[in-house]
Amino acid sequence: MAANEHAGPGRVAFGIDLNATHHRTARDGEVTATAVALHLGSTLTSHEVVITDATGKRLSTIRVTNIIREPPAPR
Repeated sequence: MAANEHAGPGRVAFGIDLNATHHRTARDGEVTATAVALHLGSTLTSHEVVITDATGKRLSTIRVTNIIREPPAPR
């Protein structure tokens, strides 16, 4: 979602790399995912997503890289 927002109107982001490390499980309650931009280029974006539980303990760390392109032409 963040990469598509950065891409802007008329462009779309496609995931090209995803790395996730799961540190612990959430037993109950809410979890929160927070994405922070690491790089916002004209053709590539990278974000770090940290997932925490209701007490603030880190559950997962994710890094995602997206390529930004014009959408494919209709066939």
